[in-house]
Amino acid sequence: MVSIDYLVIGFYLVLLVWIGYKSSKKISNANDMFSASNSVPWWYAGLSSYMTMFSAGTFVVWGGITYKLGLVGIVICETYGISGFIIAYTIAKRWHNGGYSSVAEFISIRYGKKTLQIYTWLNLIVKIITCAIAIYAIAVLVSAIMPVAKTNPLSDSTGHVAVAWLVTLFSLVIIVYTVIGGLWAVILTDMIQFIVLTASVLLMIPFAIIHGGGIHNIIHHLPHSFLSPTAGQFTWLFLIGWTIVNALSIGGNWEFVQRTLTVKTSKDAVKLHILFGAIYLISPVFWMLPPLILKTYMPNVNPSQAYILVAQDILPTGLIGLIVVSMFSATASMASGIINVLAGAVTRNLYLVVRPGASDKEEVRIGKLITLIMGAVVLVVCLLIPYMGGVEKVVLSYTSLLLGPLLLPTIWGLFSKYLKAKHIWITMIISALFSLTMKYGFYHHTILTKEFPFLGHLAQANTRVSDLFGGLVIPFVVLSICEYVASRSKQVVEGYINDQKTIQLAKAKLREEEKAKVHLSNQTKEETSLIAQFIFVLGILLAFISIFSEQKALLIGYGGMLIILGSILWYQARKNLKK
Repeated sequence: MVSIDYLVIGFYLVLLVWIGYKSSKKISNANDMFSASNSVPWWYAGLSSYMTMFSAGTFVVWGGITYKLGLVGIVICETYGISGFIIAYTIAKRWHNGGYSSVAEFISIRYGKKTLQIYTWLNLIVKIITCAIAIYAIAVLVSAIMPVAKTNPLSDSTGHVAVAWLVTLFSLVIIVYTVIGGLWAVILTDMIQFIVLTASVLLMIPFAIIHGGGIHNIIHHLPHSFLSPTAGQFTWLFLIGWTIVNALSIGGNWEFVQRTLTVKTSKDAVKLHILFGAIYLISPVFWMLPPLILKTYMPNVNPSQAYILVAQDILPTGLIGLIVVSMFSATASMASGIINVLAGAVTRNLYLVVRPGASDKEEVRIGKLITLIMGAVVLVVCLLIPYMGGVEKVVLSYTSLLLGPLLLPTIWGLFSKYLKAKHIWITMIISALFSLTMKYGFYHHTILTKEFPFLGHLAQANTRVSDLFGGLVIPFVVLSICEYVASRSKQVVEGYINDQKTIQLAKAKLREEEKAKVHLSNQTKEETSLIAQFIFVLGILLAFISIFSEQKALLIGYGGMLIILGSILWYQARKNLKK
């Protein structure tokens, strides 16, 4: 990396903080800060959901798997798209029709406030770890291409900027714009980050193909096994299980459901998930081409650093900074969304329960304070990631083990008339005991593997499927049994009755839409203007970078298209604002 790369990175980090400041003008109460006043256009929400699923972990984990195993890395990522379609046609409308401000509110109505408090703290633990993983992953990537003198206080033992310093910098930027601008800042930066990510990846592909000697030469030098959609422990059974797990994630994770709740209608809720699914079916092909091409001429690099190494190898001066920015964009989208929704849950369902008469200013002030605290905790956990087994292990193992027991009871409660709070805890306890027994009893040589050698061999032969079994099949079976036993009494639980009343109230509220539509239209015009300005500036930046590059024609052409597109959108947005 050279000075212009650092300039690009610095400019982008400042831009995120500035967007947070611009978004702060929209915040007057807790609903504005954590729900964006339920006035987000569906295409904004869809792209925001896409970016929330994305993170630097995508490049580290799936980019590494693509480098090691080939096409299977792309197929794994495409399962997210299938998961998005599953949610679009199953529970998207159901979530929106409830009129909830958050998943936490639904849990409070359906299972009671005591359950909500325990559930909130459990989610805090899981989500903070998830968020920390994402930030740590981008720090690892960037560290690999930022050499400094070993005498520099920022240096690690290898002569690169220490991961801990990068973790701190990135965390602080994310915390600042999320605290200042709330959910509107998260949504708007997601839009900007989608543009940066798309522009960076599409720009990187022609360089990678040229460097690899052309498409025919690349295919010729790829190992034959790289064209298989499955490999090693990533079997068809794993892919099916991973699709279901991620459907649970999209349909039950608080930060994803929050996007569903912020749009105006249930049809919009469906459309945002269709958009999410469509992009995720197409885009992995483009993301994962660079590490796949790298395998043909650099077959022995660290897989977790494959993506950033190929960028460093093929891109001209200045564009490496843009790739780093795009990876950070993905990470920031995920992390800021998680921090915002966690802070919202604590503010609304813990603090405001104690202080129900809090003024709008107090709601905002406490919401920002809690957001700041959440961010600080995430930063601390980031620094502990190396002691948790590393990024790939945490993403694959902990995601598989924890998502099902936490999310499946929530989604189940949307439809069940009989499920009670106690059934949630029965499911969690049994699932946790099973998963821990598998992880620490059968994945290693222990007394259990000696006593039950067949089970030990079965578990160790495919730990990925075993993780999914404990995190998905076991909670499903337990909930099915609980549902059957509870339904025999034919006694509908009070929580379900209360939930149905909430749905009816929400339907009545939807009839009063006209004023909200005007408000939504004006907001969309303002945000479109800001996004158009960014596209224009990005085009100028690429044209400027071309001065230092041998591939001047490609960069000028690409930058010119962005300048024209940004100008057209900017002109149209300004014209619409005057109406």
